[in-house]
Amino acid sequence: MTNLSYRQAMLIKHTAWMNTRLLARGPRPEDERYVPLAVRMLTLVGCLNYAMLDLESELTASGLFHHETKRRYTQAQTLVSQAHGVAWSMLRKIDDRAARQYNDKTDEAYRTISGCILLEAPQRSYNIVLSLCRIISSLNGRISGRYDFNPAKPLVRIPALLECIGIEDCKIDGIIELNLID
Repeated sequence: MTNLSYRQAMLIKHTAWMNTRLLARGPRPEDERYVPLAVRMLTLVGCLNYAMLDLESELTASGLFHHETKRRYTQAQTLVSQAHGVAWSMLRKIDDRAARQYNDKTDEAYRTISGCILLEAPQRSYNIVLSLCRIISSLNGRISGRYDFNPAKPLVRIPALLECIGIEDCKIDGIIELNLID
């Protein structure tokens, strides 16, 4: 026998009943406009993970990957890895096909981003990282309710973390957004 009171049992029953109703009806019409924004934001989180890896290799090749830069880069990479890991596991819980589609869409989007930015290394990867952080933050601010992706909120700190590298921010946000039109 459990130690639940009658009120607790009724609350559990009502919550379960409401959840089945919400799942059955799907997204509300006013929420459907958030779905493309959420998909784009999750795709850009995956692209940010790739851009961070490119940034590390380009900084190392150019000799700019010193102690302070490594420390701050590691902090930024941790934030990106956490957000990307949550996005991946969230989609994986839906089904394996959704996770594979996420990977494919991320690969395609990052190829597009890399192809449209004509800066030299390491300025290229640095500017891609900063721009993706700003775009993700902007998209997350436009999304509300159950589509809000909380793990992406700390990504706004990355530009300040990477400021010590000393590379100019060319603000290529518009170029990236223009080339990623669906």
